[in-house]
This record gives sequence, structure tokens and C-alpha cells, in this order.
Amino acid sequence: MNFTEENLAPEKKRAPRPKKRGNACGVKEWIDLDTAADVKRCFRWLEQSMRDGTLQAADCHAMRMVGESLLKAIDMTDLEEKIVDLSERYERLYEQHQARQKNGFRGRIQ
Repeated sequence: MNFTEENLAPEKKRAPRPKKRGNACGVKEWIDLDTAADVKRCFRWLEQSMRDGTLQAADCHAMRMVGESLLKAIDMTDLEEKIVDLSERYERLYEQHQARQKNGFRGRIQ
């Protein structure tokens, strides 16, 4: 059997590979996400990057999941700090009230 162009199987046509969608511009800008506002700006950037095709949807989704966890952690830290501040303020006011009562002052804690 001779191998000529006539008896060779025709080449299978493949679907074109998707072109690389560029680089993830601005990713280095999102290294330090210290505040909730930073994370929310990052979410906006992710949405815009997905719409303009700079990042694929799967990558944006993964980064968003990490960002949501970070946002929850930041919110919990802020809440803990507020609770500690309120507790310290209450203790100071209570001590002031106790000192006033020792001096004969009768009134409410302000």
C-alpha cells in the first residue's frame, strides 16, 4: 500500500484555540488589601476585567471568593475593635460614676 495524499485520512479540523486574553493588568496593585474599601475596589476591578476580557470568569470568581473571605475577616476585626473600645469606655464611665458616688454625688451614668 502506497502512502499518498489520496489514501491518507484527512486531517481533522480542530476548533480554534482561544487566544490568550492578555495579562491580568493591575493584579500587582491588589497585593495590599488592608481595608474593606480596598477589597470593594478590587471587586469592582474584577468585574471590569471580566467584562473587558482581561481575566477569565473562572479566575475572577476564584479571586472574588478569596476577597469575600478577606472582607469577612476585616469586618470581624473591625467589630472586635469596636467592642473593645466600647467596653473600655464603659469601664472608664463606670469608674467615674463610682468615684462620684463616693463623693456624695447621686445621678446617672452619662
